[in-house]
Amino acid sequence: MLDKKNIIVTGALGHLGTATCKILSKHGATVYGLDLSPQDKPFRVLKADLCSIESIEEACQDITPDVLINIAGGFALDDSPFGPCKENWKEMFRLNVTTLTNTSNVIIPKLINRRKGSIVNIGATSALKGAPKLCSYICAKNAVMRITETLAEELVGSDIRVNAISPSIIDTPINRLEMPDADPRSWTKPEEIAEVISFLCSESSSCISGAIIPV
Repeated sequence: MLDKKNIIVTGALGHLGTATCKILSKHGATVYGLDLSPQDKPFRVLKADLCSIESIEEACQDITPDVLINIAGGFALDDSPFGPCKENWKEMFRLNVTTLTNTSNVIIPKLINRRKGSIVNIGATSALKGAPKLCSYICAKNAVMRITETLAEELVGSDIRVNAISPSIIDTPINRLEMPDADPRSWTKPEEIAEVISFLCSESSSCISGAIIPV
């Protein structure tokens, strides 16, 4: 399904990033992960600080990508019941928005040169409405989804598609630890999200752009 596609995945060593890299590799893609620590197996990860455009450019200088998947991000509750605290606001936008815009600014010109490509971002269903102590995170993930829609419009005619996945709670060890009283049977597994991402990378989704897909 993804034979001969070169795919860049940010946040490759997180739970969702790892699952996505493995699924993409299984479907025949050549995967280049970007994260703070390099590794070679079971998939290649290149060291990159996603808050530095220069670092991303250095890591990706020899890659001719077909797809960019922006998974890198972060989550934290605001410590004030009366709105976002200054430091958490900056951190949520740094982890979820700055990483995405920096990487996109480096990779989109490469996709334009190829005259074809796909970008997949990660939003959040929790960002669709307000919730206590989540102002910073909700606003950052809303920015991700609005950036997705805007890029899709800006790239109309270039044969580059831009979409986002909007997961609910992801079933990870960290989430199980932080929510011990919740029932994880209804949570979305990283591998399930990865399969949807894989579909959006494939030619089977060639008519889809500007979509925010709940999973």
